[in-house]
Amino acid sequence: MKKYRLTDISRLHDYQHDGEQRQVRLWQTEALYAFGDVEAGQYGGWIEEEANLSHSGTCWLEPGALVWNKAQIEDNATVRGESEICHRAKVGGHAQVEDSRISGECSIHGSARVLQQSQVIAVLGLTEDSEMRLQIYGSATVRASRIVHQAQIYGHARVNNAFVEHRSAIFDNAIIEGNAENNVWVCDCAQISGNARIIAGSGDSQIPTIRYSSRVYGNAIIEGDCVLKHRVQVYGNAALIGGPVLLDNNVRVYGQAKVMGNVLIENNVQIYDEATVEGFDGELIHLRGMKDINVSNAPVNILVVELVIQEFGLLQAALKGETVALRHPVAGPISDDAFDDESTHRPFPSVLADGRFNHGGNDPLPLPVLA
Repeated sequence: MKKYRLTDISRLHDYQHDGEQRQVRLWQTEALYAFGDVEAGQYGGWIEEEANLSHSGTCWLEPGALVWNKAQIEDNATVRGESEICHRAKVGGHAQVEDSRISGECSIHGSARVLQQSQVIAVLGLTEDSEMRLQIYGSATVRASRIVHQAQIYGHARVNNAFVEHRSAIFDNAIIEGNAENNVWVCDCAQISGNARIIAGSGDSQIPTIRYSSRVYGNAIIEGDCVLKHRVQVYGNAALIGGPVLLDNNVRVYGQAKVMGNVLIENNVQIYDEATVEGFDGELIHLRGMKDINVSNAPVNILVVELVIQEFGLLQAALKGETVALRHPVAGPISDDAFDDESTHRPFPSVLADGRFNHGGNDPLPLPVLA
């Protein structure tokens, strides 16, 4: 049995598709009997044809909503406010769309919500997985964000003021928290999961950007001007606070580790346990090469250190100007040449719990202290 009819009231709707200006005629709906929160005789939204709005379930469009070009609203979904659903998009389950635009071959279902002028623009064929559809489902909530290409958002994820693209995935209880001034960017094949939080700062360039196949998970927090690039992992209870902070190429930050201030870390560096790397105002810490910074019980505070890896895996530490005090977090600046070990076959240094540097030999070198 039909639950609504198409009235004689129609309107022309102008839109752009593939750069061309187009026009479609839409018809207003009217409920034939009461269902859900809808009363008999109540006017609803506007559709191109009956295939756009299922007669099954309690799905409904409020009067400002528009649906056309093979889009489908089904099950118990609700479309509210000034929303547009088009170009084969599907909204089903108990999903809610409010004041947002959903376009392209995608699925919004479960108890997902897309709110506050969000834009969902699905595009197929940009990746090796050409059949992968953009999805927002589970109990995920998206607000004031752009979700494009083949992205996946699900579980209890919350995405506010963000740009999520390509095959990125945000799931579990992850929180993406941009603001009106700075969005959070999650791009390429990046994944944010667990209880991870990505938070934009206020002011210029305080835009966290998670790219390529980087992963942020566990209880990790990333805030402000931080960029993660190729195959970076941040997890456990680790925290990054930019900035700017740039991590690239197989960098891992985990445990209780912290990276703050003006820091560049690249090429197989691991920072974990309770280690802290901090670049102070106007100074850059640059760590690169296959290195471990592992300070679990008695971290080290290095105000100015240059570490040069020589042949045969020998380590020299040149201390300049400032006191090295034990049992504080690792701090900077460290010069651009620091930790520059071009050979992956050389042993790499790590900071031991008693404040000595392990240069890869049998006997760790003691860390000098300047008075």
